[in-house]
Order: sequence, then structure tokens, then C-alpha cells
Amino acid sequence: MDNSEIDILISKFLDNEATEEEESFLLQWIQVPENRLYLEEYVRTEIWIKYSLNASQVEKQLSTLSIYPERNRRRRFNPLALAALFVLFLGLGSFIYWSLRPTSIQTWDTNTLTLEINDNGISKFYSLESDLNLPTTGGLMTIEKDSLLRYYFSDAPFNESANTVYHTVHVPYGKTFKVQLEDGSLVHLNAGSKLTYPHSFNGFHLREVSLIGEAYFNITSDSIPFQVFTDGISTKVLGTSFNVSAYKDEVLREVVLVEGKVEVSANQNRAPSKVSKTIIPNQRATFLNEDKDLSVSNVDPTDYIAWTEGELVFSNEGIDQIIKKLERKFNVDIDNNYEKLSTQRFNGKFRDENVTAILETIRAHTNFSYSLNGNTLVIKEP
Repeated sequence: MDNSEIDILISKFLDNEATEEEESFLLQWIQVPENRLYLEEYVRTEIWIKYSLNASQVEKQLSTLSIYPERNRRRRFNPLALAALFVLFLGLGSFIYWSLRPTSIQTWDTNTLTLEINDNGISKFYSLESDLNLPTTGGLMTIEKDSLLRYYFSDAPFNESANTVYHTVHVPYGKTFKVQLEDGSLVHLNAGSKLTYPHSFNGFHLREVSLIGEAYFNITSDSIPFQVFTDGISTKVLGTSFNVSAYKDEVLREVVLVEGKVEVSANQNRAPSKVSKTIIPNQRATFLNEDKDLSVSNVDPTDYIAWTEGELVFSNEGIDQIIKKLERKFNVDIDNNYEKLSTQRFNGKFRDENVTAILETIRAHTNFSYSLNGNTLVIKEP
């Protein structure tokens, strides 16, 4: 096959018009070093003109060769797509990246979904409230507006000399967000939460992340343990589903297990602890800082993970705890100036109701009045 025929075949592939037989031929053809160089040069010239540097169009066509496999599996590139991406991000990509890259934010806006990238102590911030494709060491991360951050990596050998780059997702009150880590694990972050993790676990003996707030973890099974550190407790697993709650403004830390088996340990600045418990599905481990002890009880995990489906659940809870949940979910400030309300306990489940509708439901049980001034709700005597 001569070069003109190869040009037609590559063009058909990038236009998503190649047959399975033609794609198979290209996969074999690209194995020859001089052919790989030819493809690189083709992309440098023809794609530049044909797609007018439309990186999203090229990426869309490359995805037909399973650059992005099905969810919950480790992302891999096949040889042809990897060669094309090599050119896209190392050749044309130098222009595309610097011309179309997202503008970093100078500081973290506490009311904005934000990704913080820390490389050697220097942090850059990017908004997660718009679609984004951002090259990262050894791969690519994509952000679906207000929804999900994903990482895609090649099978290139791990570079031990490369710096570990840490990413932190900041979720403000009033919002939730999902992160699909490099290993395929899915983390659903609740309002007012922060998750810190290495952009890749490659070369690590332990998959470690740090959490402030609340998150539901669905961990991809792997021989390398996965460990979640919070202020007070750590949770170590191989592959399982569980919920961790560890907000700074609460004294209680808890882990609720949905599937698998986890080890929960009391810890202080990640120091080894002699206080640990192993829990099984439908169990909850709790830790109080003042007690320095872990306790385990049987629970229905449904209520503890209902927030991942947009539900707000109160289960025999006091008004102080309910107020904290309402503040996070609706990004409001609530002051309780009615002491009698603090002695009551409440149960309830809400999905689409706004904050005033929920307060009206509570008021039907125990009467009180309230006023709204801007973003602040004040609860008062009736």
C-alpha cells in the first residue's frame, strides 16, 4: 500500500469512517517504526489544516479505538491511539495546550467547585464548573461540568524520577461532585468536602487519599491497599464500598460499610495506632476525639449513603446536626435562637424540597418561627 492510500486510510479513521478491517490494518501498520514516524508527520501537517486545531474533534475520533474504555476499569491506550495522542499532545499539543488551555485561578474561591494542582509546593487552581481537558504527567484528565473528574493514563513505564503531583478537589456548600481516580475507583464527595490524592498511584505501595468532610468510596479491587486518612481515623481496604464522614466542625468521625471488609483505625497525624476495628457490611464504626476509642454498631447503610442520590435523611437527630446538614446542602447560614428546639429529635427524608419547605415540615412537629435575611435563616420562638 503506497503513501496516498495510507493517507486516505488515516483520514477515514479520523473521520470515523474506517471499517474494522481497516482499523486492524492500521494497528499492524503502526508497529513499524518508520510508519509510526509517517503517522506523526501526517498528524503534524494534515490534521493541523483539516481540523483547524480542533483538539476535541480529534480526541472524539481517537476515542473510537477505546482510548476511554468502559467505566470502573483502569484507563489504557492502544498502540495506534497512543501514537496519535503522542503527536497531539507533544507535537501539535504544544500549540493546542498553550492556546486552548484553561486559565488557572489565582486563589481558591470557597463558593466554586475547584481543582487544586500542587507540584513541588506550587499550587494552581482550576474551576470544575465548566468542561475541561487538561494534560497531566503520563495522561489526560477530563472534567464534565459540575459532575465528574476522570483520569486517563497510558501503559508507559513508570518514571521513578518524576515528581509526585497532588490534586485536591474542593467542593463548596450547596454542591456535590464525583472523582474517578487513576485506578478506576469512584469517589462521590458531599458538600463542604475536600479530597487530596496523588494524580497517579503508579509506583506507590499504598493508594492513599486524605479527606475532610464526607465521601462515598467505591474502590476498585487491587492487590495494593487503598487507605483513606481523615482527622482522627483511617480506613484501609483492598476493594469495597463505604461512606466516610469527618467534617472539621463535628466531633464524630464515622465509617459505614456497604460492601466488602475494611479496617478502621484511630490515628494522629497518620501515626500507627493500636486502636483498630474490622467492620463488615451493614456496620458503622464511630470515633470521638475526646474518647480516643472506636465503637461498632449495626446499621442500615441506606440512610448514610442517601445523599449520593440527592436525598437528605434525618434519623433521630437533634436540630444542631440537622442545621449543619441544611447549611451544607443549601449553602445557607442558620442560627437557632430557640432553645426548646434543641431538646427535640427528628426523623425525615427529603429529596426535592428546598430549605424553607424542610423547615416547614419540622415546624409541623415542633412549632417555631423563622426569618430569612439574605443568605441567613434565623430560628426564633413562635
